[in-house]
Amino acid sequence: MHYSQQSSAPKWFQSDESKIYESATMGSSPFNEWYEFDDRKDAIIALAAGNNQSFVDDFEVVGDEIYNTEDVEWGEFGDPTVDDGAEPASLSSIVSAQSRF
Repeated sequence: MHYSQQSSAPKWFQSDESKIYESATMGSSPFNEWYEFDDRKDAIIALAAGNNQSFVDDFEVVGDEIYNTEDVEWGEFGDPTVDDGAEPASLSSIVSAQSRF
């Protein structure tokens, strides 16, 4: 995984068609964030470690995926269950929740 926090995209950003790229930007802010992941699994591992309040409020890690909170129900013993038909959360929404914007 590559990560950079800077005003404009780093040279490696979107340089390899086999990678996944995400960003959280606001104009030319020096706090813009740029990510490169090998694959979705790599992205989930990196992004699930975050503790930004927006992430904690809006997402749940269930197994090896991240889901929107409204798609997860908690059982009597604290076991999470993903609603039928629920799709994993988009990486762009997870990155946005982890950013300072």
